[in-house]
This record gives sequence, structure tokens and C-alpha cells, in this order.
Amino acid sequence: MSEENHPANGRWYSGLLITVFTLLIGYNIYRLVQIQDPWIWRQWLTVVATLAIGWLLWRELSNFAKPKDTD
Repeated sequence: MSEENHPANGRWYSGLLITVFTLLIGYNIYRLVQIQDPWIWRQWLTVVATLAIGWLLWRELSNFAKPKDTD
């Protein structure tokens, strides 16, 4: 397989997009919770939820990008 067609070359780009997308979601959730109820535990809960969403997106998309076995 040639170097420019290798599937791993696009992973950093998709990882960057996932990171930015997750941070935007998390920031919007954080602001909504802060406006409605400024309790610190709810803010930390939104941070943990955002990290979980980002981890799940990263895991699913990185599994999708892996080359399939063609035996």
C-alpha cells in the first residue's frame, strides 16, 4: 500500500475534528447548565459527560477508520 493512501494518515485530522466538535458540545452544555443552576457539581457533571461523549466518538470513528481484513 502506498504511503499517501495509507488509512492511518487521515486519523489525526478526524481526531482533531472530533476534539473540536466535542469541545463545542461541552461548552454549550456547560453554559446552559450554568445559566439555569450555577452549582459546581452540575458543572463538573457536564465536563465528565463531555469527556465521555468525546471518548465514545473517538472510539467509534477510530474503529471505523481501521482497515478491514480481506482474507
